[in-house]
Amino acid sequence: MRKLWLVLGAAAGLSIAVVAIGDPQTGCTVWVEPGASLQAAIAAAPPGAVICLPQGSWEENLIITKSVTIRGQGAERTRISWSGGTDPFFISQPVIWIKGEGEPITVIIEDLAIQGPPGSGSWWGLPHGLVAQGTAWVEVRGVRVSGNPGIGIWLSESAQGAIRDTAVLENEHGVLLSDEAQATLEGVRAAHNRMHNIALGGASRARITNSIVEEAGFYGVTVGEQAQLTLSECQLIGGANGLVVAGEAEAVVNNCLIKNAEFDGVLLMGSPQLRLFRSTITG
Repeated sequence: MRKLWLVLGAAAGLSIAVVAIGDPQTGCTVWVEPGASLQAAIAAAPPGAVICLPQGSWEENLIITKSVTIRGQGAERTRISWSGGTDPFFISQPVIWIKGEGEPITVIIEDLAIQGPPGSGSWWGLPHGLVAQGTAWVEVRGVRVSGNPGIGIWLSESAQGAIRDTAVLENEHGVLLSDEAQATLEGVRAAHNRMHNIALGGASRARITNSIVEEAGFYGVTVGEQAQLTLSECQLIGGANGLVVAGEAEAVVNNCLIKNAEFDGVLLMGSPQLRLFRSTITG
């Protein structure tokens, strides 16, 4: 593999990244070594670049406005964590903020951990872990999102995406879709989030398959307003309520197990529509 050492300008100074040119084995466009600025590498990379991270940690709050892949070496080996700060605006910035502005962008985040701040770093339920908005299409796979005082993964506005083989653990809220966001979730474990494990609001839509939703502080899966949900081959375990369908929302549940909720396995509020097929609800 051919490498070039490049000096990249960053707001805080200069940093060094390793650029791999035409690497057929890994498909990586850029390697960013620990200690170098990942944000600077993103800014310098061409659209569609694959930015690879070796084992290590990066304490940065990232803003992504172009198509790019960020690939780690696994959630146990590569970590991006909130970088701290005392300014209220800075504190409110997610660990990874994907902003689709104008032309659609595609962002892939894979095989790494997204870690929130320690408890003393939170500010009014902020920051969030990963936020995608606007014209962004995001794929999250092989990722662990944890320890965020806000939302673990939030798709808002017209963002779309796929979340696969990912764990969303011990955040204030787990996964949230709002506005007109759309997503598929497959092989997801959403667990031990202090409020909702998965929530849909606005006119959002989601299809969730082969996933485990367990031990939420409040509700396992919540669908409200005009949101639409299809839930297949899933387990909803524990929490105050397993599945809540409210407002004018619609939900289809197929071949799922809902068990051990503290109060109601399924709770309907308002005038929602719920269709259950081949599913078990048990205490």
